[in-house]
Amino acid sequence: MTSLLVAKLSLVALAGTYLPLFLGVRRGRRAFAALSVAAAAALLTFSALALQTRADLARLLTSNPGLLAAGALGALTILAGATALAWRFPTWALPFAVAVAPLRVPIPVGTDTVHALVPLYGALLAVLGAEIVLRDRLRPPPQAARDPVRVSLALLMGFACVSTLWAGLHYAAGEAAFAAALVELLAFYLPFSILFALTWRYVRSQAALQRVMMAIVVMGTILAVVGIAQRFTHFIVLNHETILREAELGHGFRVNSLLWDPNMLSRLLLVVILFAAALAVSAPRHRAWLVPCTLIALVADAFTLSRSGWIMLVLAGLSFALATMRGRRTAAVLIAAVILLGSTVTLAAVRDVHITTGKLSKPWGINKLTGGRYYLVQSGVRMFTTHPFHGVGVGSFPLAYEAFRDRHAPRRLKESHTTPVTAMAEGGVPGLLAYTAAIAALVWCMRRATGRSSSPGERPLAIAAAAGLGAIALLSLVYNAFFEDAMVWILMAILSALAARRPCPATLKGSEPRV
Repeated sequence: MTSLLVAKLSLVALAGTYLPLFLGVRRGRRAFAALSVAAAAALLTFSALALQTRADLARLLTSNPGLLAAGALGALTILAGATALAWRFPTWALPFAVAVAPLRVPIPVGTDTVHALVPLYGALLAVLGAEIVLRDRLRPPPQAARDPVRVSLALLMGFACVSTLWAGLHYAAGEAAFAAALVELLAFYLPFSILFALTWRYVRSQAALQRVMMAIVVMGTILAVVGIAQRFTHFIVLNHETILREAELGHGFRVNSLLWDPNMLSRLLLVVILFAAALAVSAPRHRAWLVPCTLIALVADAFTLSRSGWIMLVLAGLSFALATMRGRRTAAVLIAAVILLGSTVTLAAVRDVHITTGKLSKPWGINKLTGGRYYLVQSGVRMFTTHPFHGVGVGSFPLAYEAFRDRHAPRRLKESHTTPVTAMAEGGVPGLLAYTAAIAALVWCMRRATGRSSSPGERPLAIAAAAGLGAIALLSLVYNAFFEDAMVWILMAILSALAARRPCPATLKGSEPRV
């Protein structure tokens, strides 16, 4: 218990020293960085003791020390080479990190397999080593501390770290709850916040923003090509059993390319399509390759058979068209309405969806029609009403589900699938307020980034980023994985950086700005 308590306090200390750096503190930067490293070392040490992994680590270190040493040396060599490349080619280092952000690598851990974002972690370490250590760019950019999105995200992460102090209370073992919190914070929030900060610093010009978007379009097109090939060969790299089981149940063969989930592939392709369209408007000289990329992504997105993804693609495309096609808005609305209606009918036929009065009048029927989400939301509301002031702790929804679920609810579904429900169940009122503040700050940045003061070439890019983030936010109401998606943090960083560059309304003096 002592090791677990010290590990939790080390995590809180890490948050207390890292978040000022994330916010862009002006004084004591090196001291905060040194304290963050010390807190991280203490966290890893006492977490290993608390989670009883010391014996496993000892067996790993003594079983084959030669192979382990060779692996560590190889990893350090690859990291050193990547850092050298990031130093030599700073223009494309971050776009590469952004491009590999969705990729996961299966790593066997005991009897389980963890799908970690290893390419992203390695790329971030290389960029950090080149930009912060070698170039000594620890100094934050101007206006970093006044960024509302950055402040709201810091509040969200700060309370999430503090919530680990009571995670697991009355419903799960403290060690299991702390392990779930560590995964949520160290595998997602920490690296994604670093990605946010680096992207914010990078997109200082339209050319830099275009490079980031082009990298995402190229990677998305590669994944789309793999998905199309997968559709005809039925060759599955990840999540083999789940996809084949859905196909056997009559839900169709859903492609996932090199990602874990077809829905995540659909979300990524949504952003790819929007970025390709925006780049075609902003940089017409690249249309020759952007149009084929768009068509390939559309075909692959259709093969994912993602109901929510298709609908959000139409809505995001409609938003983009209404904001950019001033003289053809009626045509855009009609085309979008036809596509939306046609895709809904097609999805109902392909996924075998039958809506009856009996299903709509019973909780189990609503639960079936919503893919199990009715009982999940019900359980989340129970967690919130039972622990309204602090919630069950970050990452603990699946662990607490068994104690709060309805007796008719299935045990196999344990994730919330709805981001606001996750926020209020795991964080209580403070967590829900932090989530609401983040959404409000994003809405403000979206309006500011896409406003009239934008330059003609940059405005379509801002509109595409805003449409993509808005669509993913709506998708998070039925699929969750909002703050656990690296693409969300990239889009937030783009919009926040664009909003910071816009002149204040007071400086416009009521006149149309010059471009």
